[in-house]
Amino acid sequence: MDDASPRKRRRWLRLLPAAVVGVIGAAALAFELWGAGWLMPAVASRLEAQSGLRLSVAGQVKAGLVPSLGLRAEDVQLAPAAPAAQPLIQAETADVELLWSALLRGRIAIARMRFVRSRLPAVAALLPAGDIDVAVDGPAIALTAASGDTSLRAGAHRDGDTLVFDHLALRRGGLISAAGAGRLSLRDPVRLVFSANLSAADRPAGDLAVALAYSADGVVLERAAWHSPDGLDINVFGHAALIEGALRFEGGVDAASASDQGFDASAAFDGRFGTDGLSASVSNIDVRSAGSHLTGGAQFQPGRLAASLQVDRLDFAALRRSPLSPLAAAAAPLAFDADAAVHLRADQLVSGGATVGEGIIVDASRHAGTFDLHELAVRSLWGVPLRATGRLAVGPAPVAVFDSLHLNYGNIEANGRLTLDATGVRPRLTGELTTGPLQLDKLLAGPPPPQPEPMTRKALAAAKARPPSPAPAWSTQPLAVPAALPVDADLAFAAPSLAWRGYRLADMRGRLQVQEHSLALIDVSAGAYGGRLSLNGRIAEADVPHLTAGVALVGADLGAMLSDFGVRDMAVHGDLGAELTADGRSAADLAATLSGSVSLANGTGLVAGVDLAAISERLKQRPARPTDVIQMARAASGGRTPFSALTGHFRVDRGIARTDDLRLTAATAAARLSGSIDLPRQMLDVVSEFQLTDPAGVPPLIVKLDGPFAEPRRVFDISRLQSYLVHRRD
Repeated sequence: MDDASPRKRRRWLRLLPAAVVGVIGAAALAFELWGAGWLMPAVASRLEAQSGLRLSVAGQVKAGLVPSLGLRAEDVQLAPAAPAAQPLIQAETADVELLWSALLRGRIAIARMRFVRSRLPAVAALLPAGDIDVAVDGPAIALTAASGDTSLRAGAHRDGDTLVFDHLALRRGGLISAAGAGRLSLRDPVRLVFSANLSAADRPAGDLAVALAYSADGVVLERAAWHSPDGLDINVFGHAALIEGALRFEGGVDAASASDQGFDASAAFDGRFGTDGLSASVSNIDVRSAGSHLTGGAQFQPGRLAASLQVDRLDFAALRRSPLSPLAAAAAPLAFDADAAVHLRADQLVSGGATVGEGIIVDASRHAGTFDLHELAVRSLWGVPLRATGRLAVGPAPVAVFDSLHLNYGNIEANGRLTLDATGVRPRLTGELTTGPLQLDKLLAGPPPPQPEPMTRKALAAAKARPPSPAPAWSTQPLAVPAALPVDADLAFAAPSLAWRGYRLADMRGRLQVQEHSLALIDVSAGAYGGRLSLNGRIAEADVPHLTAGVALVGADLGAMLSDFGVRDMAVHGDLGAELTADGRSAADLAATLSGSVSLANGTGLVAGVDLAAISERLKQRPARPTDVIQMARAASGGRTPFSALTGHFRVDRGIARTDDLRLTAATAAARLSGSIDLPRQMLDVVSEFQLTDPAGVPPLIVKLDGPFAEPRRVFDISRLQSYLVHRRD
């Protein structure tokens, strides 16, 4: 008996592990089979007590002991506990991790919950499905969510019917982030209020305050107010609802600026967001900024944007200072992602406070990264009509290339390629243009003269009876010099010819440089008067426009040039150089203020009005009686004297060119010219001393020219020559 008892005990001891394993296995099996049925309601009740949110399960629920004690539920949603409250979160599965320590004491304690492939029904169309992790530590709830490149972290606790978010941190890629706090009211309708500090690219981007309500009717955005660091305030309001699987929305936006009291903007919007993408329209656009008033609307379909805008006064310089300028720069890359069609009408184009253009129409479209400028029409740009077409390619930076550009400006037709760089303080335009023949009379005509005042018949008869006033030597009509230009430019150009006020250049090439208050012609080369012209010049806008010019004319017909200025008594070929300045708004002003220096070199040609060879032959003869100087002067007058060299300089001051070293060398004589040329009045006062070299010893023949360029008076001073002839010995 005693021996049997130990053997029985040993047998039971050998069976005990198997029994324990069996009991545990049976318990685990029972837990997996029946645990979910009583445990899931307890978990939902506990979650509701801690957060005020009700967990509903429409699919299967499974309980498990490994890898940790917990539940897995399919097709779940989380909603406020209030009756008929709309779900806040829907998920394909929910994993619930429980604490063993609490369960062994007969309590339910949730350690962690994970909602897999969850969606927010209110904005399901905007965000892809993501995962949400919820950690519970007593009354504190920590929430982490991720969807694509968007992440959210929050800490919250329950306060009655409100879930208080002690901190919220939202981040979308490296583009934007927000940090703040808020409150979620769990009554129906659910109402969320939060405020946050925004950052863009890790830089402060202002403050955001949002209030919205969520119910069966959808989401009502009561207010979303953004205050930027530079004082811009933007308010958005609207309503959104899920209809037929798509998010439909409508609302409005308004904006104001503390830094610009003249700025005001508003617009209405509506659209839908579904599986086929975003479709939206913006209407009743009304923007007042920098003295401009913009109205119109825009429509966006998946992959395509269409906009029609009207502005009364377009001032690029002022708009760059507008509160909307940074927003437009940030939104521009987003707009370039879609094909687009834009129609813009502007009544005025303003630069530097002055109107430089009127009646502007822009019709353009974008496809596959390229903009086609179907029409750019300006009724008047600095007094001249403009039309242009071309193709525009926009780079990753604010740099645009106009290719296949064709434009008509007044009577100028041009083709070429331009690049617009908007990265600096002022836009900069570079490129090459080839034009047809340039006729600048119309281009630089300026405004038309005012209409004459009406007169009575008596006054009109008296005006007709008065002798007509002589026409001014130079035009007093203002030249069309731009007061301020909206872009800087450096353009290479080529033209077969250029004509202005009877002057003509051929095969013209050079560069046009434009700055805000100046125009410059650089390295210009052209055929002129049978030679080659080189020119560098600049006209700068001040109180009075200031002109500087450096000119070199090589191998030219200077006689033809003098003839264009009214001097018709010389046929000269040679070289001319000049460094000149002038001030004024008309040709008359420029002529009256012209100053600088002019040099002549390598001159050859003919002097009309005197035949020195005839005088030389007469003096070589030995007549029986003294030579009649009157007859000799008559014989020499009206002829021509060829010369082989002409050099000298002019000093120009206030339109009057003076010289005392102009020298001419002919076969039988040499000459020194001195005097002045009055450009404003077009008058000559020149004295020429012709010294015969054959025969030697003859006193100089002095010829004086004075009077108007076209008809100067020619006077021969023969007193010294006459005395010589009377007293010479044959």
